[in-house]
Amino acid sequence: MIHYLIHSSLCLISLLLVYHLFLERERMHSFNRIYLLVSLIFSLLVPFIPVGISGGLTGWMMAEPLLRVPSSVSGPSMGSASATLSEENAGLFPLFVLLYSSIVLLLLIRFLVNVDSILCKARRHSRIPCDNAEIVLLKERVTPFSFFRYIFVSEQRYRDGRIDPRVMIHEMAHVRQKHTLDILFIEALKTIFWFNPVFYFYKHAIQLNHEFLADCDVISRTGYTADYQNLLLKTMHNQQPVLLTSHFSYSMMKKRLRMITRKPTPFRSVIKKIAVLPVITGAALLFGCEIAGDRLSTDYPQTNQTIKIEISDSELIRVDGETKHVSRLDDHLAGLSNPSEMTAELKVMPDAYFGVIRDAQMSLRKNKLLRINYLTIER
Repeated sequence: MIHYLIHSSLCLISLLLVYHLFLERERMHSFNRIYLLVSLIFSLLVPFIPVGISGGLTGWMMAEPLLRVPSSVSGPSMGSASATLSEENAGLFPLFVLLYSSIVLLLLIRFLVNVDSILCKARRHSRIPCDNAEIVLLKERVTPFSFFRYIFVSEQRYRDGRIDPRVMIHEMAHVRQKHTLDILFIEALKTIFWFNPVFYFYKHAIQLNHEFLADCDVISRTGYTADYQNLLLKTMHNQQPVLLTSHFSYSMMKKRLRMITRKPTPFRSVIKKIAVLPVITGAALLFGCEIAGDRLSTDYPQTNQTIKIEISDSELIRVDGETKHVSRLDDHLAGLSNPSEMTAELKVMPDAYFGVIRDAQMSLRKNKLLRINYLTIER
């Protein structure tokens, strides 16, 4: 699980950085919308894609030993084997699961309540059909916003004709392009991965992209760029954010105003679109899981050699029946032909020193002998 979270998070961060550095400022907003959504889905799935390379940027993450404990151990000298040294941590696992599940449940309830509160507004107020949308007339004064096929406006301002037609065109673009689905998708991911701040940055990027798309739709229909910029500035001062809907902010507004006046660069946009393919391929190689049969596979071949290490109540250990000082374990492992393909059977006596156990573990890791069976002996 830890490996999955690390790989998916690194992939999310990498693809988001690519977006902010190379794609966000280009006038190819429909492509950018797809890129952001695909980046989210791809990053969540990439740890399961068996195309990853061995080592590389993420090799250090796999440097912990893989613990394997036989289901039963026989032999008069060994007695009955107890659980592995990770039993104490395993005992805390149910508590982590309970805490995580409780937080997810609370966030899910809040998420559903927010959705229902917006839909209740649509059910309880007057609605006016408009193309494929419905205009919901609210009693209170609000900045127009959209949710699914509903456009929420102040009834008094709407009936008095004080809502600029370009604002309605803007909100209609949100409805027509189904931007609510994107917001619900990222909100659902935030509920599940509440501990990962990367998803909050993705939500901001998606919302800004929605505004770019809607602004372009308004300009393509009206053509008055300067007047529309002034309208946006007026709207910003009167803005009242609504949960789950696209909203304004000063930083977002600055980017929108710059984007409105930015001229399209077709050739550069095409080059950047093509460049996305090797970026995705590189992310798959860096953050995907290794192919079947790799050195980190848990299905070990029966032909693997085993090195037996016994630790008792002194700094002297037994390695394959030979007594050595723990400091000499490095030399012994370095003399092996291919330690990374071997399995270590680490037998720990009840009165073993923790420092000796730690030194033995460090030697095993240093020599890339990562498959370890921990066996503890009861008194």
